[in-house]
Amino acid sequence: MEEKDNLDEIVKNIPIMKELESNSKNFTKSKFPRSAKVLTTYSLKLQYLSNSINICKETGDYYSLCVLFRALLEHYFRHLYIYSRALRENSDEVGIEYYGKLKGHEDLCFLRGHVSLNTKLTGEKSIWSLGGDQNKNLDDVAQNFKINNILSYLSSGIGEDKEIKAISKEFFNKYSNYYSTLSSFVHGGPYAEKYMEVYSKDNTGKENDMKYLSDEANLLTSQARQNTSLFIEITTDKKSAVEETSLSG
Repeated sequence: MEEKDNLDEIVKNIPIMKELESNSKNFTKSKFPRSAKVLTTYSLKLQYLSNSINICKETGDYYSLCVLFRALLEHYFRHLYIYSRALRENSDEVGIEYYGKLKGHEDLCFLRGHVSLNTKLTGEKSIWSLGGDQNKNLDDVAQNFKINNILSYLSSGIGEDKEIKAISKEFFNKYSNYYSTLSSFVHGGPYAEKYMEVYSKDNTGKENDMKYLSDEANLLTSQARQNTSLFIEITTDKKSAVEETSLSG
C-alpha cells in the first residue's frame, strides 16, 4: 500500500514544463519553425521518458530503467543533432527533412515490411514499386538521422563549433559509451542478463546505479529543454515578436 502511495505521489508531482508550454506557442515565430517544432516535441518526449525512469527507480525496476535510459539517450542525441545542424547551416532544412522525407521513409519502411511478410506468407508478389530514385532519396535522407551518423556528425564539432562548444569530449564519450552498453537491455541480450544476475546479489549497488542513471536522465532532459528555449530565442526575429505582442495586447 505504501509503495502505491509513493507511486501516486510521483505521478501527481510530474512537473508541468512551463518552458515547453511557452515553446509550443512560440516555435512558429522562429525563422526555422520546423526545426523549432522538432526540438520542442523532443523536449517533451524526453520529459516523458525521464518521468518513467524516475518511477522505475522508485519501484526498483532496474531492467526497464536501463531500456528507457538507452531510449532517452537516442532522443537526446537526435535533439542535439537537430539543434546544432540547424544553427550550423543557418537554415530550417533539418526540420524540413524530419517532417518531410524522414516521415516518408518511415511510411516506406512500414510498406516494405508489410510487403515482405505478405510475400513470405502467401507467395504473392507485390503490385507496389518500392525502388526507384524517389525512394532511394528517402533512404539517403533517413541515413542522416541514424544514430551512428548522428554521433559521427556531433563528434566532428565538439569543442570547436559554437553550437556545441559547451559539450566536452569526455561528456560525449561518456554518453555514447552508455548508449552502446545499454543496447543489450533493449534487445534482450546476454550482457544485460549478466548485469541482472550481478545486481540480484548486490541490492545496494543496483540502487546506487538506478539513482545515478535517474539523475543523469533528469540532467539531460533539463539540458535539452534549455537548448530548445535558447534555439527559439536566438532564431526569433525580436522586432517581429515585439510587434506581434503589441498587436495582440
